[in-house]
Amino acid sequence: EPLEVLEGETYIFKVEALSGTITSSGAVMLTEGTWDDRITTIMVCHLPDGLTYADDPTPGLASYQECNGMLSAYALLQSYDMLLSWSVDEDLKRDSIVDALGAGDYMAITSNRFYDIETRDPMRFPLTTRYYDLLFDGQLGYELIGTFSESYEFGPLSVDDQHLPIYDSPAWLNELEADEAFHVYDHPAVFIFRKTADYDHDRVQVLLSEPLTRFDQLAVGLRELGSQIIGAIYWTSLEADAAPSALQLPNDMRETQTEGGTWSERFDSGSILNTSQPIGVLVWWLTIMGIGILTWPVIFAAFPRLADAGYGFAKIMGLMLTGWAAWFASSLKVPLWSQGGLLLILLILAIISSGIVYLRREAMTDYLRNHWKRLLTIEVLALVLFAIFIGVRLVNPDLWHHPMGGEKPMDFAYFNATLRSTIFPAYDPWYAGGYI
Repeated sequence: EPLEVLEGETYIFKVEALSGTITSSGAVMLTEGTWDDRITTIMVCHLPDGLTYADDPTPGLASYQECNGMLSAYALLQSYDMLLSWSVDEDLKRDSIVDALGAGDYMAITSNRFYDIETRDPMRFPLTTRYYDLLFDGQLGYELIGTFSESYEFGPLSVDDQHLPIYDSPAWLNELEADEAFHVYDHPAVFIFRKTADYDHDRVQVLLSEPLTRFDQLAVGLRELGSQIIGAIYWTSLEADAAPSALQLPNDMRETQTEGGTWSERFDSGSILNTSQPIGVLVWWLTIMGIGILTWPVIFAAFPRLADAGYGFAKIMGLMLTGWAAWFASSLKVPLWSQGGLLLILLILAIISSGIVYLRREAMTDYLRNHWKRLLTIEVLALVLFAIFIGVRLVNPDLWHHPMGGEKPMDFAYFNATLRSTIFPAYDPWYAGGYI
């Protein structure tokens, strides 16, 4: 019979097992798999007294070895991994999802690692795509009771850097999301679902079985096609190896990449730009300013009615146009991905801008005479922001991560391979003779 308890009172329970074992847990919390941040955790770092994570503590206050405490709240929830990282959609994956939905009380989706990745390939993951469509539509007997997300805000303006499946907006906006460093690691959106009273296990089984219909289940005449899932496309590693390119650069492209020069030939490690950080930062800033000045006439002609005539984003547009032109030409096997190629592109940009300045000289002169203070303010603001982010890197300059470097050596290798390449696609630093 229920026991009535009073607030503030202490109760002690003694349980004696007459036979067998005793197992106790709180609500079952479904999680998507080990490759994600679980809503329940066993790791907690102890900070100095009076300091909390809300204070944004500086790095180094707690070592990796010290972060091994167990949260007391962990006993209130029982995690259940759904193993959604299954490499292919098949009966076993469906059964795993259905069993989990039947056993769970709540579900936590703590990032878009699964619902925003596997659903991009519906021909390979028809079951997973169907599962998320039904889940967010409320047809699996789980209701969304909490959404936690962060957006960029400036006064009354709010801009989200990811397109969530609960938004009533075009799906193509998903392609405008920020890099995963932001919406996966920095501020991932978290969804909390709760099982409802009308959860129907048999109905869920039927709904999630539809995408897994096989040829041999339809008609006798189709059985000769085997047990492959209808509409699903699988490409195994062995099949990929049999591709015409074998995922290798053709001989002519490999020769071009090799003839483009070694790393030391293209980048002088003894240069003052690489030996003196202050000089390197100064030259980088002057380069950004120079590219912005070269680009501004083009922006001025394209957006003459903007308050700053486009001066505010001339720098970033100049970098984008220069980089895109070099990449596009190099993708057509024109080797412009080099210092000389970039200088040639900047020279062409300078010629175009000079022509625009000559044709629009009166309008540009009048604008500079009347709005030079506005442009100077933009330059000061840009310099301040540049200095602030230099400070951010000075606080945390390390490119290493405690478990064998983490993903940073991999990313840094791809970055350097892209810089070193002569044409595109860039060579693969982790696969001899291959390409990214």
